[in-house]
Formats: sequence, structure tokens, C-alpha cells
Amino acid sequence: MNYIVLDLEWNQPISKDSPSYQEYGNYLTSEIIQFGAVKLNGSKSVISSFRSVVSPKCYRTLHHHVEQLTSLTQRDIDSGLPFPVIAQRFRKWCGEEGSYAFLTWGYDDIPTLAANLMFYKMETEWLNPWYNLQIMFNDQEGQDANQKGLSSVIEYYHLQQKNQFHDALNDARYTAMVAARLDLKQGMMDYQKLVNPLILGVKGVAPPLETIRAQNIINRKTIFVMKEFAQFSCPNCKKVIAESISWVKQSGDKYIYVAECPQHGAYLLRLRILKGGGETFMALRTAEEADEDIVKAYHVREAKELERIEIMKLKKNAKTEDD
Repeated sequence: MNYIVLDLEWNQPISKDSPSYQEYGNYLTSEIIQFGAVKLNGSKSVISSFRSVVSPKCYRTLHHHVEQLTSLTQRDIDSGLPFPVIAQRFRKWCGEEGSYAFLTWGYDDIPTLAANLMFYKMETEWLNPWYNLQIMFNDQEGQDANQKGLSSVIEYYHLQQKNQFHDALNDARYTAMVAARLDLKQGMMDYQKLVNPLILGVKGVAPPLETIRAQNIINRKTIFVMKEFAQFSCPNCKKVIAESISWVKQSGDKYIYVAECPQHGAYLLRLRILKGGGETFMALRTAEEADEDIVKAYHVREAKELERIEIMKLKKNAKTEDD
């Protein structure tokens, strides 16, 4: 098996009030502008590399933060090729499905690539399997569970930092250097025991069973009582299996909920709330099949969130009594 070590750079809207964000923000918030990848053989030796710049369709002006962070300029992305062209070339470069596994540094690259592919209605199944090397590094080097920056791990291994970080190919090469020092076969065997199954994509990249969107929402709180977000019907039998959904906070403005159909099993719902233009909000809800690991992890997260809420109530009551 080969390993595809992938790193991506992406652009973002200049402003939440920009016309481009109003048009595309509910579908795509991070638009890929650079691919960088290194192919390793089974002995973890570099056998090929891939680098290409993408000309964005949605967010055509390079965000000043992205420009400062990366080695890219507005001229670079203006002269790049369309995403579908690059994605097709990259897929061909990866090789036949089943002959490789993707390795990334962090959880974001593969879900972002999947989102861009789905935006163009392109297949995503070929992105499986993929592994976050941060998880393997923490486990095999006896580190805590916190995510480590790539530069800090390069220093940890006393590796030379010859090239600039935040260039997609450079970062892929650095990640490959880390991969070469890990037991990848063992890490892949242990991976499902080490990761949180609720994280998007770790169970395999596939289009959601359904996607519900809404925008120009004035009051954020109303999102949770809107029918399209408070009620869920089984995608198979179309019966309503969840009403007045009590969403569980996952992180930031991301929420999750598990709904169970007696006939067709469990589904993991994801709700993401985005800032729209002015004082408005956008909301995106997806549904995917949930296996036993996902359901179990969800209930653990639900219990922790309920405990957190109860502690906050107790603190608030104690403060009121003191006042």
C-alpha cells in the first residue's frame, strides 16, 4: 500500500457581508486554492509529489490573512486552474482506489476536500481511508491528547526546517518526514480506538444522506425551533423519528444529535450555525448513518454537556444568592 500525505491551503470570504459569501457561504466556506501531496511507498520512501494552484470560483479575492500565512499571491491564484481540473488530476495521481491511504496533519484537510468536491458534485468515496497523524504521534510518542503544531513536531524530532511552512507541498513533505518516524501499520490498526467517532469524516468520507440549509435568519435562537432543524424524518421510511430536538453542543457553533428509527437504525445529525451578512445567520443540517461506536460516543458527549449545563446553573444560582 502507498501513503498519500496531503496538505491543502484554502481561501475564505473577505467579509460575511460580501456578495460572494451571501451566494456561496451556505454551501462552501473554505475554498481550496493549493494542493500539495507526497506519495510514500510501503517502506515510507518518497516516490512522487504533487503540487498545484487552484483558481477559486467563489472567493476570488485572496484574503489578507491567507496571503500573509501562505506563500501565495493574488497573481498565483488568478493564474491557477479550475478546481475540477486539479481534483481530477490529483485523483489520477493518487492511483487506483484501494492502493493507498491518506495521511494528514489534523482533521481539516480531508473534510475540506470533500466539501469542495461535493460543491462541484464530484465523487468523494475515493478519499477513503484517511488518518490524522497527530493521533498516531500522540499515541506512539506518549504525548497528551492535545493537537500539536507541525512545526513543533519537526523540532521534537530535530529535523531541519529548510522550507517555509504553510506552503502545501512543503507542509506535505514535513508531514511525510514525521510519518517516516511512526509505525503507520500499527497506527492504522489502533486508529479507531484512539479517535473520537463523532469527528466528521473519521468513519469514512461520503456525502451526507440529506442536507438542509437556511439563511437570512434574524434571531439565532429561532434556528433551534424551526421545523427543518427541530424535526427529523428517517431518510428511508420517511417517518418522523425526532421532534423538538435537543441539540447537544459539540464545539463552537456545531451541534449534534442522534435519532433512532426502529426499522432502519440510528442517524447522526449535525447542525452548524454560520454568521451571515449583517446581523443574520445561516444554518446547515446534515444526516449520516450512525454505527454503535457513534451512538455510544454521542451519549458520552450528551452526558458531559448536561453536566456542564448543570454546573453553570449551580454557579449562577450561587452568585445570585451572594448578591
